[in-house]
Amino acid sequence: MCMNIVVVSPVLNDWAAFGELVERLGRLDDARIHNVKVIAVDDGSSIRPDISSLNNCKGYLTDVRVVRLACNLGAIRAIAVGLVAASKLEDIDAVVVMDADGEDRPEDIGQLLARWKELPDKIVVAKRVERSEGLLFKIFYILYKAIFKLLTGQSIAFGNFSLLPREALRSLIHNPAIWNNLAAAITRSRIPYTEVKTSRGVRYAGQSSMNFVALAVHGISSISVYTDVV
Repeated sequence: MCMNIVVVSPVLNDWAAFGELVERLGRLDDARIHNVKVIAVDDGSSIRPDISSLNNCKGYLTDVRVVRLACNLGAIRAIAVGLVAASKLEDIDAVVVMDADGEDRPEDIGQLLARWKELPDKIVVAKRVERSEGLLFKIFYILYKAIFKLLTGQSIAFGNFSLLPREALRSLIHNPAIWNNLAAAITRSRIPYTEVKTSRGVRYAGQSSMNFVALAVHGISSISVYTDVV
């Protein structure tokens, strides 16, 4: 059955990586079978993307478009804007949220779609079973998850890479928590979700912006979704 899928990805100046993502998405069998559109949310980049070049390498993708923000809002808020933009498209069946740098692997979208077909009423989230950061970072990441569990009473073991069915999307875009942290908003929303195990991909270009400061901000933003509980 042919489905209408929209991929939402935040981008800050990393257009070389996004171009690689578009090419890889365009070569997927799922892009050939389904109608797949891509929305890049330009999070206040100082470099303008070449839209015609992106569309020239889109392969089986039906459309590649860019939503440009007036200023830098951060990846989480850029994703929220992208979800609202996607929700306005006609006949949408699901949205896939993923990073543009390659660490979320396009080939794993097939797993998300397969699980969604089995459980059509659930959000499908990608749970990384393997991380490539250094030992110290991994220790702090485990500590973050433990603190989140202690303060909120909930477990969180996934990030932004996820598939949101249409009804879940319509619910989440009216949930202010998505402007703080999408993963925590999903756990707080009480919308049922299921996990698919994936591995971290290799960056297409540049260096990861995830460091201890970014991890701390990420942790605070996720816990803020549960402020009343904390």
